[in-house]
Amino acid sequence: MTGSLLPLVLLVCGWLNTLAQGVIAGARSGEAEGGFGLLGISPLALLIAGICAQALWRNRALVAPMAHGPSALLFAAAVLVPSSLVSAGALAIWGALVTWRSRGAARWAVAGFAGLGLCAIWQAAGARILAAPFLTGDAIAVEWLLGLVREGITRSGNVVGQTDGHRIIVFLGCATVWALPFAVLAVAVLLRHLGTTPRGFIRAVALVTAGYTGLNVLRLGILAWSPAAYAIGHRGIGVDIFDAAAALLVFAAAFLAPRGT
Repeated sequence: MTGSLLPLVLLVCGWLNTLAQGVIAGARSGEAEGGFGLLGISPLALLIAGICAQALWRNRALVAPMAHGPSALLFAAAVLVPSSLVSAGALAIWGALVTWRSRGAARWAVAGFAGLGLCAIWQAAGARILAAPFLTGDAIAVEWLLGLVREGITRSGNVVGQTDGHRIIVFLGCATVWALPFAVLAVAVLLRHLGTTPRGFIRAVALVTAGYTGLNVLRLGILAWSPAAYAIGHRGIGVDIFDAAAALLVFAAAFLAPRGT
């Protein structure tokens, strides 16, 4: 197998720099949300990066020649900028260009890293700008869910809970829309790795979208149930269980999809 490892190294470094701000913030606060989500690193992002890096390693000869030229130097310079958002933008743009010119498995592997850049941009800017309706939507779903088993559940905007008791505010970091792109990208990358039919691809992505939304609404409902439930579910083992359930959902959707090309 011929081909330089330079594109793989640059893409991994670019992705790692998109995590820098969150990791530094987590280290300074000294608060880890859970074992899997230590310092704000998503286990789904690790899954995506791992699959794509392996595919690039094996198919590096199929990466576009432009990934070894002047554009690589420009991308490397952007990665060195101490800004996660700049690195995310560079990763998305350079990754898209290299994807366009690459062949075979290298194409979707590079596209996976570009997708990680887009996910980082979404969390840094897009989700924050468009947050209000998504937060309200989650709160409405939680109000409906708790209303099935408990009386006296009310909602005002993105605040939901008991009328005269425990309530929660649905913040962006806990909203479904915050990490849903990672779940969708993870199943898409896994499906390209395993191979599936176009119809199987669409069904698996739809299943993960619906399933992840349901899992997060359930988690928010648990947080809104009582102070004790909130203490368990908001950090530590509660986060680990949610992350594990999301990963199992992604794997189940991918492995149940029909094999094909």
